[in-house]
Amino acid sequence: MLLTYRLMVYVLLPVVLLMQLAKGFRNRAYWQRWGERLGLVTVEAPIDCWIHAVSVGEVRAIVPFVQSILRKRPEYKICVTTTTPTGSITVGQLFSDRVEHCYLPYDTGIGVRQFLSRVRPKVGLIVETEIWPNLIRECQNKNVQLAYINVRLSDRSRERYARFRSMFAPLLGIVKLFLIQSEADAARIVSIGAPVDRSYVTGSIKIDAAIPPSTGEAAQDIRRKIAGDRPVWICGSTRDGEEQIVLRAFQRIREVHPRLLLVLVPRHPERFDSVARLSKRSGFKLARRSLLDELDTSVDVYLADTMGELSLLYGVADVAFVGGSLVELGGQNLLEPCALGIPVCFGPHMFNFAEISRWVVDAGAGFQVNDEEQLFDMVNRLLSDPNLRHDCGQLGKQLILDHSGALAKASVLLAAKGFI
Repeated sequence: MLLTYRLMVYVLLPVVLLMQLAKGFRNRAYWQRWGERLGLVTVEAPIDCWIHAVSVGEVRAIVPFVQSILRKRPEYKICVTTTTPTGSITVGQLFSDRVEHCYLPYDTGIGVRQFLSRVRPKVGLIVETEIWPNLIRECQNKNVQLAYINVRLSDRSRERYARFRSMFAPLLGIVKLFLIQSEADAARIVSIGAPVDRSYVTGSIKIDAAIPPSTGEAAQDIRRKIAGDRPVWICGSTRDGEEQIVLRAFQRIREVHPRLLLVLVPRHPERFDSVARLSKRSGFKLARRSLLDELDTSVDVYLADTMGELSLLYGVADVAFVGGSLVELGGQNLLEPCALGIPVCFGPHMFNFAEISRWVVDAGAGFQVNDEEQLFDMVNRLLSDPNLRHDCGQLGKQLILDHSGALAKASVLLAAKGFI
């Protein structure tokens, strides 16, 4: 089975490269640093600890963890790999030159061997659930101790992996440690082959990394500049197909709350321009954050077309909607608005954040909506009822406190197993 996989990787590699080329027409960063995608990386080796964080959310989640290591061991050399250009930008923004960065190569045997030979990591930590067969096998061959941290596995993903359990079970047996977000995630990852005696439920480190302490103050500063005393609805991490729904709901909500400002934050930067055009075609006056557009009371939609500011902008709002959830993409992180005391709405498709979405609803910190009509009703209700907003916000903050501590648990286990 593994041999078949290895052959298929090489067969599909030209297709993957063509897809990368096509992505570059929308985001030129995909045309850069192609050598790294094939394992030709340049870092100051050897590396004490290599951490793979696929994109923005995973990079932000490891910030307190990396900072904790570097405080205790400033000489420690860390390399963070990402898959996306937005992840790469976020590493630069959050860590500057305190860590090395490169892209993780495609999962070809040659590319992975090149990567490991050039980086020479002593240990590797993979955030969440990126199960790459060649990477795991070559780590074993190079004697790189491997751990998975902040592991989550949806039912959909478990079903896909289960079809090839005969290949994945031996590979997961190579991994020395699994630090898992929830009991449900643990049951799923064990069912596809993770050893029970190496699997520990520690909670989500994203909760500990939800919001830096200074964010609330900075957010209020921005609010004074862009909104004044206007009510604000923010829609974060929106995906293709969701902005149309949001804008239609916004049009109706403005009949009740005519001074409402909508802050739109698309998930991917290559869609900024198309979302701007959509907003204008829908009849709204638009301002763009990247252009430092002036905001007056005639502006309807504020497009946050910048990187790394979503958590800050959540703090500007009275009500938040978290995207990737009205379309079947599995949702995004709900913890940031909760940590800032902002009531949150999200759609029915939260399979990548199923446990966290249940926490939010059960705590009374947020509301799941199924469609445009329910989104309109819930946002309108929250904007009309300041007491409800306040109560939801306080319950969100309490939720974060109740579920914090995963970072400390993870650090203890990683230290005990010799990873840090």
